[in-house]
Amino acid sequence: MKKEVVVRELALKNLEGACAWYEVQQTGLGSAFISEWESAVDFISRHPDFVRKRYKEFRVVGIRRFPYVIVFVNEKELIVIYNVIYSGRKASKRYKTQ
Repeated sequence: MKKEVVVRELALKNLEGACAWYEVQQTGLGSAFISEWESAVDFISRHPDFVRKRYKEFRVVGIRRFPYVIVFVNEKELIVIYNVIYSGRKASKRYKTQ
């Protein structure tokens, strides 16, 4: 059964920022990022328990082809996506400047 998905504001902000960055790098890459995001969200909504818990109730799933992860919680009736986080090699450097 497919669950409803709610995306928090911080996750949307980070998703939009990543999409814009990829689109500047190469035309169409932002669209590819969104397509992979949608595939990951579809997987989460259909199989949330396939993803193990990482910290308390939080689960993390990667976005194929891109160094980003989706942080979510599987609640009774719905999935809540809290954040979309860059997980590349220089992630610590990137977050220090923000």
